[in-house]
Amino acid sequence: MNKQLQKIENKLKQGDWYRIAFLGDSITSTEWVHPNWREVIEYVLKMELEIAMGEWELPWWKLRCLNAGYNGASTSELMKFVEKDVIPCKPNLAIFMDTYNDKYKNINPDEHAKNLDIILSKLTVGVGDVVFSNSIARFNEKANMENKKYIATAETVVKKYKNKIRVVDMYSAFSQLELDKFFTFKYTKDDIDAIAGIKVGDIDFGHPNSLGNAYVAKIMLKEIFGLDFNPDRYIDDSLAGKKYPGY
Repeated sequence: MNKQLQKIENKLKQGDWYRIAFLGDSITSTEWVHPNWREVIEYVLKMELEIAMGEWELPWWKLRCLNAGYNGASTSELMKFVEKDVIPCKPNLAIFMDTYNDKYKNINPDEHAKNLDIILSKLTVGVGDVVFSNSIARFNEKANMENKKYIATAETVVKKYKNKIRVVDMYSAFSQLELDKFFTFKYTKDDIDAIAGIKVGDIDFGHPNSLGNAYVAKIMLKEIFGLDFNPDRYIDDSLAGKKYPGY
């Protein structure tokens, strides 16, 4: 059992709650797709802890997960939400996936880095453990090239916190996968009102389906908790209607 998972087990054995906050934009909120990577992580952690602890009550009752993903949020908004919404919940662990919405709100890469610095400074003081992840690769090369500018400036900030946080390079890991299998949603009228240059019916290149979310969960579970996860089996079992999908 890896260190982060052991921390959860120890906390639960003491009779305490263990709270995980998932912070980010719509790729973190994932309120538009089910199952999603947050739900998968919560499910797998509870299943694995039940096995490790030999009982189900403590992990299923006292491991709590907070959806602190805010659709459309930029780093400017996340700075406020961290202080007003996340830290007051007293999470033991915050998993923060960076946002790419800054480019839509006229926040350049340098400003993005400054805002990110403030967010991480708040998290490292107000939260037990912190994981920072850059966001997923998109199914659009132009968008990826633009996002890389933000990733590069973010890396300079993250280095300041190398002894205080764990870092997941989600972009690199996700970009190696078969993205065409993950991006199957199509843009609606609500989407085109928010993003210029797209049409109703175009492939949504930013928001992955459940299979894509399961692969995000695979990367997170391995990098943070040292757990193996089979996304394809999990999704197949979910689609087959199994109450407890295998993985």
